[in-house]
Amino acid sequence: MKKLILLCLVAVNAFAQNLPVEIQIKLTHKEAKGKVYLEQLNDRGFAEKKDSVEIKAEPFLFKTQIEEPGIYQLNIGNEQLIGLLLDGGEKINVVADGIVDDDKAAKAVIDGSPTMKVFQELQSDHIVFTNKVREIDTKFKSTSNESSRQKLRDQYLNLLKEHNQNILDKVKSLGTSSAGILAANNFLDASVSGEYQAELAEKLMAEKNSSKLAMVFVQQVNKSRMGVPGVPAPDFALKDLNGKEVRLSDLRGKTVILDFWATWCGPCIMSFPGMKKAMEKFKDREDVAFVYINTFERVPAENTNSYVDNFVKRRGFEFLQTVMDVGNQVAFLYGVESIPTKFFIDKEGKFLHVSRGFAGSDEAVVEEISQWLAQ
Repeated sequence: MKKLILLCLVAVNAFAQNLPVEIQIKLTHKEAKGKVYLEQLNDRGFAEKKDSVEIKAEPFLFKTQIEEPGIYQLNIGNEQLIGLLLDGGEKINVVADGIVDDDKAAKAVIDGSPTMKVFQELQSDHIVFTNKVREIDTKFKSTSNESSRQKLRDQYLNLLKEHNQNILDKVKSLGTSSAGILAANNFLDASVSGEYQAELAEKLMAEKNSSKLAMVFVQQVNKSRMGVPGVPAPDFALKDLNGKEVRLSDLRGKTVILDFWATWCGPCIMSFPGMKKAMEKFKDREDVAFVYINTFERVPAENTNSYVDNFVKRRGFEFLQTVMDVGNQVAFLYGVESIPTKFFIDKEGKFLHVSRGFAGSDEAVVEEISQWLAQ
């Protein structure tokens, strides 16, 4: 009989900032009218309107602010969309048609952003590479001569090597900018450039970049290696509700169970009675430590500790002795996409196992903990 696994998917939230952006706009079609909207694309690809300015016949300045670095677009009178990668502080010039003709696509030229210029070069390089690969593939399929085919294989491998290095160099030049994050995600192959992707994720964490774009990238990079048996678990230091610091490396020599949870997560709450029973069963094991990490709360950062403290006391969950991951940095470091998520870490600080969701009963929770602590 299959176990019932319940879990909560987490949404990505970022803390709002006020980052200035200036966009000088010139529309070549004088018939364009209405408003120019600045829209942000969320992690699901939907556009959210953030600001607007009235369209004018003469060139006009759109002075605005963005809440966080990320992927944006100009929506010109609901006629033309122009993609932007913004970090704040840009002064951009945009020359656009403003109206879509029936017989041709609307055009736009963007100037003034070095990072967007490199990103556009990467897009062009990728198109050129794809076309060359298509040509090689067509020639390969049209010949049965093995010598000719081998030459085409060698040609492809040389082209691929050159392309990967060219792409990697340009992506690295973009650093931790929004363009750099998106380029590392879109243009780099993890099997070839995974080391740089991991390096970029670590830089974003070190810079405490909490934009949705950065956090999703870190999450995607880390989820593939977090929980893999034998991989070292990243160290972290978080404070509990009393202000006491808990550092993972201080627990070396113990088997550690990390349990990521949130007050709004039903399956998390449903698992706690079973987790309490597991803690009671192994209370005499000095080589075992349970660490509950509160994360992905849906309240302002400045209110999170008091909110969780009241919740814990009201529900009788003081036994959790939870530590607070305000800002979700440790959750993203561990690639957590859903909660509850539990990581079992051995006495040497390496992953043993990862478990996601609520197993369906207190007994199933205790059984799972017991099985892994027996190893």
